[in-house]
Amino acid sequence: MPTAPERCNPTIVSEEPGTQSTDVGEDVAVLTFSTGLPGFPEAHHFTLASLGKGMDPFCRLVCADRNGVEFVAVPPEVIFSDYTVRIDEDTATELEITNPKDALILNIVTLPAPGQNSTPTVNLLGPIIVNRQTRAARQIVLHDSDYSVAAPMVRAR
Repeated sequence: MPTAPERCNPTIVSEEPGTQSTDVGEDVAVLTFSTGLPGFPEAHHFTLASLGKGMDPFCRLVCADRNGVEFVAVPPEVIFSDYTVRIDEDTATELEITNPKDALILNIVTLPAPGQNSTPTVNLLGPIIVNRQTRAARQIVLHDSDYSVAAPMVRAR
């Protein structure tokens, strides 16, 4: 069973295999969620885009199927150095992941509403797994873990 890579590259992957782009205006990868996202079953296609200069490694997942559906995501090891994801056989098969290096792990970030004095949180219980080669994606739930859907965001040391 593949596990999460030690380090994932949050830059945008262009449509040309093996190349990368960091500008929002250039070609961006389209991630395909065959069953949609939990809570958004009709949302199957998302572009992975930069949040802008100085915001790396955070990125945007923008739904191409439904206007107004957009998420901020981050590779988890940037903030949680001890976070590990074990990809189950069904997910690995569905996403055609045979090499751990082909797995990109992203977690959705929840930002506080303007004016709230709270810390952004990260959904560690429901990581998004992406096959770097095919761009097939799926959000999974780590049922047998102590991870939270709202872990306070603190930079890894």
